[in-house]
Amino acid sequence: MFETDCQEVLQRIELYLDGELGDEHCMGIEIHLSGCGSCMHRLEFRREVRSLIRRKCGQEAVPPEVVERIRRAIGSV
Repeated sequence: MFETDCQEVLQRIELYLDGELGDEHCMGIEIHLSGCGSCMHRLEFRREVRSLIRRKCGQEAVPPEVVERIRRAIGSV
């Protein structure tokens, strides 16, 4: 097991939400989130953004360029 810091969590948060990380990375992120309100707040914000996009876009897939623009925009939050 390794120690996960805020910078690593924020770099991997989208991969975490997409279920694209291995068990060890997920566990490190979850341990960090359990003790870091700031990172947990950012995770919840990104979940809300994803939910809003799903509701507004319906069942249609979001174009990859839109996803990338959103990721860049919220990366500075």
